[in-house]
Amino acid sequence: MGVRFEQGSTRKVIIIGPLAFKLPKGAVGRRCNLHEQGVWERNRAHESRGPRLCPVRWCAPGGWLLIMAAAAPAPLDFDIWALDDFWDYCPGDDEWPGEPKAADWGVFQGRLVMVDYSTPALT
Repeated sequence: MGVRFEQGSTRKVIIIGPLAFKLPKGAVGRRCNLHEQGVWERNRAHESRGPRLCPVRWCAPGGWLLIMAAAAPAPLDFDIWALDDFWDYCPGDDEWPGEPKAADWGVFQGRLVMVDYSTPALT
């Protein structure tokens, strides 16, 4: 079982086997963890959104730790814009939660998924 470490601007990520542990670097990182948990809860059963989100397994109260399913890194040459419009616009609903860069995407169970969908929490 391999261990991988990644650094983001607001969180450290430790990937151990099938799980990714997102540890906040401060208040913004905790807000990002809570945001991802909320986006997952609201959209996991959605027909097009759910399958494109890396699943959240658990979030500690206050966002002190978020556990997600681990995804393999996305291919560096992937084209986010080639995906179907999975994040359909609905007034009053969650806004587009990620960025179209390879670091925010991964491969989980054979499909491309967003692994970092906390962008709206940064503001």
